[in-house]
Amino acid sequence: MERGYAVASINYRYVNDSVHFPIPIIDCKDAVRWLHKNAKVYNIDENKIGLWGASAGAHLALMTAYSNNDDFVGDENLKSTNSDVIYIIDNFGPTKLDQLLRSQLNPIVSASLRLFANETYLKRKEKIEQLTGFTLKKKAKATEILKKLSPVNSINHNSVPTLIMHGDSDEIVPYEQSYILNEALKKYKVKCKFYSYKNAIHGFKNISTQEITTISNDIISFIDQITESND
Repeated sequence: MERGYAVASINYRYVNDSVHFPIPIIDCKDAVRWLHKNAKVYNIDENKIGLWGASAGAHLALMTAYSNNDDFVGDENLKSTNSDVIYIIDNFGPTKLDQLLRSQLNPIVSASLRLFANETYLKRKEKIEQLTGFTLKKKAKATEILKKLSPVNSINHNSVPTLIMHGDSDEIVPYEQSYILNEALKKYKVKCKFYSYKNAIHGFKNISTQEITTISNDIISFIDQITESND
Protein backbone atom coordinates (compact mmCIF):
# COMPACT_ATOMS: atom_id res chain seq x y z
CA MET A 1 0.00 0.00 0.00
CA GLU A 2 2.90 2.36 0.75
CA ARG A 3 4.03 1.98 -2.86
CA GLY A 4 0.56 2.75 -4.19
CA TYR A 5 -0.46 -0.82 -4.94
CA ALA A 6 -3.78 -2.31 -3.87
CA VAL A 7 -3.81 -6.05 -3.12
CA ALA A 8 -6.75 -8.43 -3.58
CA SER A 9 -6.57 -12.09 -2.54
CA ILE A 10 -8.58 -14.53 -4.68
CA ASN A 11 -10.67 -17.11 -2.85
CA TYR A 12 -10.82 -19.97 -5.35
CA ARG A 13 -12.21 -23.47 -4.92
CA TYR A 14 -9.71 -26.25 -4.28
CA VAL A 15 -9.73 -29.42 -6.35
CA ASN A 16 -11.04 -32.55 -4.65
CA ASP A 17 -13.06 -35.62 -5.58
CA SER A 18 -15.97 -33.47 -6.78
CA VAL A 19 -14.27 -30.20 -7.82
CA HIS A 20 -12.05 -30.51 -10.88
CA PHE A 21 -10.34 -28.18 -13.28
CA PRO A 22 -11.09 -25.78 -14.84
CA ILE A 23 -13.25 -24.65 -11.88
CA PRO A 24 -10.34 -23.02 -9.94
CA ILE A 25 -9.24 -21.19 -13.10
CA ILE A 26 -12.81 -20.01 -13.70
CA ASP A 27 -12.86 -18.61 -10.16
CA CYS A 28 -9.62 -16.71 -10.79
CA LYS A 29 -10.71 -15.34 -14.17
CA ASP A 30 -14.01 -14.20 -12.71
CA ALA A 31 -12.16 -12.52 -9.82
CA VAL A 32 -10.12 -10.50 -12.32
CA ARG A 33 -13.30 -9.62 -14.22
CA TRP A 34 -14.89 -8.51 -10.95
CA LEU A 35 -11.92 -6.23 -10.23
CA HIS A 36 -12.25 -4.65 -13.66
CA LYS A 37 -15.98 -4.18 -13.18
CA ASN A 38 -15.55 -2.61 -9.73
CA ALA A 39 -12.32 -0.71 -10.37
CA LYS A 40 -13.88 2.72 -9.90
CA VAL A 41 -15.59 1.67 -6.67
CA TYR A 42 -12.25 0.73 -5.11
CA ASN A 43 -10.17 3.39 -6.88
CA ILE A 44 -8.19 0.76 -8.81
CA ASP A 45 -6.41 1.51 -12.08
CA GLU A 46 -7.78 -1.34 -14.17
CA ASN A 47 -5.08 -0.81 -16.78
CA LYS A 48 -2.42 -1.92 -14.30
CA ILE A 49 -3.84 -5.13 -12.84
CA GLY A 50 -1.33 -7.96 -12.46
CA LEU A 51 -1.23 -11.41 -10.87
CA TRP A 52 1.09 -12.96 -8.31
CA GLY A 53 0.98 -16.55 -7.14
CA ALA A 54 3.07 -19.19 -5.41
CA SER A 55 3.10 -22.94 -6.06
CA ALA A 56 -0.44 -24.08 -7.00
CA GLY A 57 -1.52 -20.44 -6.84
CA ALA A 58 1.20 -19.58 -9.36
CA HIS A 59 -0.14 -22.22 -11.73
CA LEU A 60 -3.62 -20.66 -11.52
CA ALA A 61 -2.20 -17.17 -11.95
CA LEU A 62 -0.29 -18.26 -15.06
CA MET A 63 -3.34 -19.93 -16.57
CA THR A 64 -5.42 -16.84 -15.80
CA ALA A 65 -2.84 -14.49 -17.31
CA TYR A 66 -2.09 -16.51 -20.44
CA SER A 67 -5.66 -17.53 -21.35
CA ASN A 68 -7.84 -15.50 -23.69
CA ASN A 69 -10.07 -12.71 -22.45
CA ASP A 70 -13.27 -14.70 -22.93
CA ASP A 71 -11.95 -18.07 -21.69
CA PHE A 72 -13.08 -19.70 -18.44
CA VAL A 73 -16.27 -17.74 -17.76
CA GLY A 74 -18.28 -18.72 -14.69
CA ASP A 75 -20.56 -15.85 -13.68
CA GLU A 76 -22.77 -14.90 -16.64
CA ASN A 77 -23.04 -11.38 -15.21
CA LEU A 78 -19.30 -10.98 -15.80
CA LYS A 79 -19.24 -12.58 -19.24
CA SER A 80 -18.77 -9.31 -21.12
CA THR A 81 -16.27 -7.89 -18.62
CA ASN A 82 -12.56 -7.62 -19.41
CA SER A 83 -10.19 -10.13 -17.76
CA ASP A 84 -6.87 -8.70 -18.97
CA VAL A 85 -3.79 -8.38 -16.75
CA ILE A 86 -0.48 -6.76 -17.67
CA TYR A 87 2.02 -8.98 -15.80
CA ILE A 88 2.36 -12.20 -13.87
CA ILE A 89 4.71 -13.10 -11.00
CA ASP A 90 5.33 -16.82 -10.74
CA ASN A 91 6.89 -18.20 -7.57
CA PHE A 92 7.81 -21.87 -8.10
CA GLY A 93 4.58 -22.77 -9.93
CA PRO A 94 3.88 -25.95 -11.94
CA THR A 95 3.94 -25.17 -15.66
CA LYS A 96 3.82 -28.52 -17.49
CA LEU A 97 1.39 -30.76 -15.61
CA ASP A 98 1.57 -33.85 -17.80
CA GLN A 99 5.31 -33.99 -17.17
CA LEU A 100 5.04 -33.10 -13.48
CA LEU A 101 2.47 -35.82 -12.77
CA ARG A 102 3.95 -38.25 -15.29
CA SER A 103 0.55 -39.07 -16.73
CA GLN A 104 2.12 -40.76 -19.76
CA LEU A 105 4.19 -43.38 -17.92
CA ASN A 106 4.13 -46.72 -19.69
CA PRO A 107 2.54 -49.65 -17.79
CA ILE A 108 5.89 -51.20 -16.80
CA VAL A 109 7.30 -48.01 -15.29
CA SER A 110 3.96 -47.24 -13.64
CA ALA A 111 3.85 -50.72 -12.11
CA SER A 112 7.42 -50.32 -10.85
CA LEU A 113 6.53 -46.98 -9.27
CA ARG A 114 3.54 -48.58 -7.57
CA LEU A 115 5.68 -51.45 -6.28
CA PHE A 116 8.73 -49.55 -5.04
CA ALA A 117 7.25 -46.12 -4.27
CA ASN A 118 3.61 -46.80 -3.54
CA GLU A 119 3.01 -43.59 -1.58
CA THR A 120 4.30 -41.52 -4.51
CA TYR A 121 2.19 -43.57 -6.91
CA LEU A 122 -0.97 -43.05 -4.86
CA LYS A 123 -0.40 -39.30 -4.50
CA ARG A 124 0.18 -39.01 -8.24
CA LYS A 125 -2.93 -41.08 -8.97
CA GLU A 126 -5.07 -39.00 -6.58
CA LYS A 127 -3.86 -35.67 -7.94
CA ILE A 128 -4.43 -36.66 -11.57
CA GLU A 129 -7.98 -37.78 -10.76
CA GLN A 130 -8.72 -34.61 -8.77
CA LEU A 131 -7.35 -32.31 -11.46
CA THR A 132 -8.90 -33.98 -14.49
CA GLY A 133 -11.84 -36.00 -13.21
CA PHE A 134 -10.42 -39.07 -14.97
CA THR A 135 -8.65 -42.12 -13.54
CA LEU A 136 -5.42 -43.54 -14.93
CA LYS A 137 -7.54 -46.13 -16.72
CA LYS A 138 -8.38 -43.26 -19.07
CA LYS A 139 -4.78 -42.09 -19.28
CA ALA A 140 -5.07 -40.56 -22.75
CA LYS A 141 -7.99 -38.34 -21.72
CA ALA A 142 -6.31 -37.36 -18.45
CA THR A 143 -3.10 -36.48 -20.29
CA GLU A 144 -5.03 -34.40 -22.84
CA ILE A 145 -6.61 -32.36 -20.05
CA LEU A 146 -3.30 -31.95 -18.19
CA LYS A 147 -1.74 -30.55 -21.36
CA LYS A 148 -4.59 -28.04 -21.69
CA LEU A 149 -4.02 -27.04 -18.06
CA SER A 150 -0.29 -26.48 -18.60
CA PRO A 151 0.63 -22.78 -18.85
CA VAL A 152 3.52 -23.48 -21.26
CA ASN A 153 0.96 -24.59 -23.83
CA SER A 154 -0.93 -21.28 -23.66
CA ILE A 155 2.00 -18.99 -24.41
CA ASN A 156 2.08 -16.90 -27.58
CA HIS A 157 3.63 -13.65 -28.82
CA ASN A 158 0.97 -11.66 -26.96
CA SER A 159 1.55 -13.23 -23.54
CA VAL A 160 2.11 -10.79 -20.68
CA PRO A 161 5.51 -10.01 -19.10
CA THR A 162 6.45 -12.71 -16.62
CA LEU A 163 8.71 -12.81 -13.56
CA ILE A 164 9.80 -16.33 -12.57
CA MET A 165 11.39 -17.22 -9.21
CA HIS A 166 12.40 -20.74 -8.22
CA GLY A 167 14.80 -22.52 -5.89
CA ASP A 168 17.05 -25.12 -7.52
CA SER A 169 16.50 -27.55 -4.62
CA ASP A 170 12.69 -27.45 -4.71
CA GLU A 171 11.45 -30.84 -3.53
CA ILE A 172 7.79 -30.30 -4.50
CA VAL A 173 7.76 -28.54 -7.86
CA PRO A 174 10.91 -29.42 -9.85
CA TYR A 175 13.10 -26.49 -10.82
CA GLU A 176 12.88 -27.73 -14.41
CA GLN A 177 9.24 -26.60 -14.53
CA SER A 178 10.35 -22.96 -14.35
CA TYR A 179 13.19 -23.54 -16.80
CA ILE A 180 10.68 -24.94 -19.32
CA LEU A 181 8.44 -21.89 -18.85
CA ASN A 182 11.32 -19.48 -19.30
CA GLU A 183 12.43 -21.19 -22.51
CA ALA A 184 8.88 -21.08 -23.90
CA LEU A 185 8.59 -17.37 -23.13
CA LYS A 186 11.93 -16.65 -24.80
CA LYS A 187 10.86 -18.65 -27.85
CA TYR A 188 7.90 -16.30 -28.32
CA LYS A 189 9.97 -13.24 -27.39
CA VAL A 190 7.80 -12.47 -24.35
CA LYS A 191 9.38 -10.13 -21.80
CA CYS A 192 10.51 -12.27 -18.87
CA LYS A 193 12.98 -12.50 -16.00
CA PHE A 194 14.07 -15.72 -14.34
CA TYR A 195 15.63 -15.64 -10.87
CA SER A 196 17.19 -18.86 -9.60
CA TYR A 197 17.99 -19.38 -5.90
CA LYS A 198 20.78 -21.80 -5.04
CA ASN A 199 19.82 -24.55 -2.56
CA ALA A 200 16.40 -22.98 -1.92
CA ILE A 201 13.59 -25.46 -1.25
CA HIS A 202 9.87 -25.14 -1.96
CA GLY A 203 8.38 -22.00 -0.48
CA PHE A 204 11.85 -20.49 0.02
CA LYS A 205 11.59 -21.81 3.58
CA ASN A 206 15.33 -22.21 4.07
CA ILE A 207 16.65 -18.88 2.80
CA SER A 208 17.72 -15.92 4.90
CA THR A 209 15.72 -12.84 5.82
CA GLN A 210 18.14 -10.80 3.75
CA GLU A 211 17.43 -12.96 0.69
CA ILE A 212 13.67 -12.63 1.27
CA THR A 213 14.10 -8.85 1.32
CA THR A 214 16.03 -9.02 -1.95
CA ILE A 215 13.28 -11.15 -3.50
CA SER A 216 10.62 -8.67 -2.37
CA ASN A 217 12.60 -5.76 -3.81
CA ASP A 218 13.07 -7.58 -7.12
CA ILE A 219 9.33 -8.21 -7.32
CA ILE A 220 8.46 -4.58 -6.61
CA SER A 221 11.07 -3.43 -9.12
CA PHE A 222 9.55 -5.67 -11.80
CA ILE A 223 6.02 -4.42 -11.07
CA ASP A 224 7.21 -0.79 -11.11
CA GLN A 225 8.89 -1.31 -14.47
CA ILE A 226 5.83 -2.89 -16.09
CA THR A 227 3.23 -0.52 -14.65
CA GLU A 228 5.27 2.59 -15.47
CA SER A 229 5.65 1.44 -19.07
CA ASN A 230 1.87 1.09 -19.20
CA ASP A 231 1.17 4.75 -18.32
